[in-house]
Amino acid sequence: MYALRIRGIYSTALTHLFRKHGFAIAQPSELICERFKLAPNQEPYDLDLYDLEDLQGVFVSGVREGLERLIVILQEELLDVIVRRFELGLFSVFRGVVRSSGPAGSLVDLGGASGFLPGEELHPGEVVTVQVFELPGRGREPLLRRMIGLPGRYAVLISTGRIATSRKIEDPGERMRLAWLGAELAPKGWGIVWHTAAEGRSRAVLAEDIAQLAALVAKLDEKAPQARAPALLLEGQPAAEIEFPGSAKRRLDELRSEVLPTLAGHHQTKASGRKEEIDLLERMVKRLARSREKGLMLISSPSPVEALKVGATLAIEHVKLDGRVQILGQGRVTRLSPAEELVELEREIKSPGLYDGLGVAKEPGDRAVTEFVPGRWWYKTRYLSPSGELKGEYYNINTPIEIYPDRIRYVDLELDLVRLPGGEMRLIDEAELDRALAKGWVSERLAARAREVAQALARGQEPPA
Repeated sequence: MYALRIRGIYSTALTHLFRKHGFAIAQPSELICERFKLAPNQEPYDLDLYDLEDLQGVFVSGVREGLERLIVILQEELLDVIVRRFELGLFSVFRGVVRSSGPAGSLVDLGGASGFLPGEELHPGEVVTVQVFELPGRGREPLLRRMIGLPGRYAVLISTGRIATSRKIEDPGERMRLAWLGAELAPKGWGIVWHTAAEGRSRAVLAEDIAQLAALVAKLDEKAPQARAPALLLEGQPAAEIEFPGSAKRRLDELRSEVLPTLAGHHQTKASGRKEEIDLLERMVKRLARSREKGLMLISSPSPVEALKVGATLAIEHVKLDGRVQILGQGRVTRLSPAEELVELEREIKSPGLYDGLGVAKEPGDRAVTEFVPGRWWYKTRYLSPSGELKGEYYNINTPIEIYPDRIRYVDLELDLVRLPGGEMRLIDEAELDRALAKGWVSERLAARAREVAQALARGQEPPA
């Protein structure tokens, strides 16, 4: 059994899911304790899970076997979940070589990868010992620091020599005990920051944890002087960025509804930043429901199409499987059909070139007219000349489309179909999906779904929902 700490907007649904699969929930929040009738605990955790910065998924790090088990569960439960494992471990320590530098900081070669050391303008070629302290994902460089922190179950050894205690430990006597114990147990030149989980633990348990971390300090001291930079000195924790596209969010809504009344679109609304709005509506629903005994439910909610107006402007947020976010431009809403849940966007082409996959000239003044339907695994774009003549059609295969107040969002599944006027459908970019499968970004099940959608479109059929 692995102990998992969960924080963020997906915490209720994920707590419910992972408890069903035998995970223990460590350090649950007060709200989670209340919802699941859990006793408060400050047990150490094997895995730490919290929201991504853009709220479109979660970051998880910790024990490798537990992380892989967690990923398998998510891929079995959430059809379109995207998994991006990081090549570098969180808290890995390197002897790096400065490649370039500027007022904002230095880019450091770690050997097969690079990281950014903020706030330090160093000389190119300089050798530095650094630690990976943040993996921001989305195609951005890992963030580095000079201070080394080695996390254990009850404490972190830090290279600054400081002794500190978690602010969540409020008892003055316990804080004093841990301060004295830290001064006694810390290796020479190192300090200790005690986790909340250290509270009330025996000296023997805490000393064993520090002894294991001190062994890593000794290994670091031994390897660093003889390492030829760039070189890995200490391997960190395996970590992954896990994205929840449209179908995954809907399934998480369903899981949450097994615990308490939940509006359809709950997680999408929270990911849009409208937390207070959804919380207020669900409090009202909870009052109407009166009691859990009357049955938990997933409550329907208005379509996001109903909130839009013709003439409004929406961005198209095209997310690549590796996490990079591309904005395909701003489109003007030219047609709305709430009955079909259809949104038509029009964009004016301003630069010359070639239309991808079609090989047709792109000319300023052309128009791209795109139809989006929330939940659909594809969308169609028609490229028109200024006079309205059709130049070609492009069908994008993607995770179910999400419509936000300011943008359309999906994750591109690489497969595309193109058609010239009067011609037949032609499938392109199959090799890109195979590459994504090999990298583990998509599951076999999701890759099969993408191919199923593409094949149906190629036959002129509506893909199954």
